Amino acid sequence: MLHKIKQSKILVIGDLMLDIYLYGKAERISPEAPVPVVAAEKEESLPGGAANVMSNLSHLGCHVFGAGYIGKDETGRILWNKLNDLHINTECIVHSNLSTIHKTRVIANGQHVVRFDFDQNYEQLKEEKQNFIGLLTTLSSYHFDAVIVSDYNKGTINKNVMDTIKSVFHCPIICDTKPQHKDIFHDVWCITPNIQEAKQLFGLEAHTKTSIEIAKKLKQEMNLKTILVTMADQGVMGIDEQDTIFQYPAYIEFNEHNPKTRLDVTGAGDTLISVFAACVAAGIPTQKAVLFSNIAAGIVVKKTGTAVCSFDELISEVEKHENSTPQIQ
Repeated sequence: MLHKIKQSKILVIGDLMLDIYLYGKAERISPEAPVPVVAAEKEESLPGGAANVMSNLSHLGCHVFGAGYIGKDETGRILWNKLNDLHINTECIVHSNLSTIHKTRVIANGQHVVRFDFDQNYEQLKEEKQNFIGLLTTLSSYHFDAVIVSDYNKGTINKNVMDTIKSVFHCPIICDTKPQHKDIFHDVWCITPNIQEAKQLFGLEAHTKTSIEIAKKLKQEMNLKTILVTMADQGVMGIDEQDTIFQYPAYIEFNEHNPKTRLDVTGAGDTLISVFAACVAAGIPTQKAVLFSNIAAGIVVKKTGTAVCSFDELISEVEKHENSTPQIQ
């Protein structure tokens, strides 16, 4: 069943980033301030944000097209080369005069110490925005099997862009959106918020509602075909096209009180939406698609940093759990 995803053609639209990791050892405290001195040993750069979604899809064997912005800077050049090395179609990635969004994380003795964010707001772009919408329109002839919108609230996605996506592409549109943009994501096929984002999307009374009540209301109010809500150690809950409510437990055992438990959730949502979209694009039923994406996310959180789940890794784990059935609510 999963082999079908390698035939999928998927477009990813969203905020492109480069994730930079500095690894080293910390064996003493600085005499200048009460902070560790990290002896740097290795630097690694990886696609982040929407680019991480593209990377995940590429490692699954899908045919991937990317759309977003990068800067005309060294960070942008590195990200551009990495996407091309992954055989991602970059013809709809626009080079802007703003710098490329990037995040630098310092990892000492395997522990995340600090993160520096170098952000941009692409909403301020004018001419590039019109160019971008024009490029999206030209992609209608490619007949994608699914479109992923990866919104990190950095300005790539706005109402005009979403209106264009919904009018141009007639395949499942699956969105990872921020609560601030709720109004522009009505009438898409699926959204994939985490539980905190779902509560913010719901509004002021969310604290009095169960996760099921929140998901049901969002599905109805936003006119969605399906909705997935990720709930950390409680797994993932979904409502499919037939309004069946189901839940899978977390694929990993998580004990936040165990100091030896080191799980890195960086990019887990990117992996989940990537595998889910690839499965939907291949015609795999929603509940099975959620099972497979939940397994993939469990694989990724055991890795350090912005990681991906390869097709071989996913197949290996799915073979052990393919007959798992969700808890139907």
